Amino acid sequence: LAMTSKLDVLRPKIEAEEEAWVTTFRPDGSQARVPVWFALGRSKVYILTDRSTKKAANLRRDRRVELAFGSRESRRRLKGRAGLSRSRSRVAWFMKQVWAKYGKPYRRWVKGMEDYAYDTGVLIIVTPE
Repeated sequence: LAMTSKLDVLRPKIEAEEEAWVTTFRPDGSQARVPVWFALGRSKVYILTDRSTKKAANLRRDRRVELAFGSRESRRRLKGRAGLSRSRSRVAWFMKQVWAKYGKPYRRWVKGMEDYAYDTGVLIIVTPE
């Protein structure tokens, strides 16, 4: 019998969300929260950022991450651990997902993301708890 994960339970409610709020933790332990685009894998959540961001620096030091999806009234939350990857094949998979999800309404921004994805981008891979 396969176990159902929290991501599996939340998937129908968060798939259609345009953004997630990702929370990382600063060196003093305080929270840093920013909106991000995301892609859902089978068991993980994927986010792309530039490797020079505070978000990436925070995750290199402390792998804890919290994700929030939806409006304040109906917010869905996931806690997890994040890894960072510069794998070209993973970035390519992520960009394919982003083009499918965001490409029509946000073509210019997706193109901008693609411009740095393979150069200075780093993929945040969140494994929910």
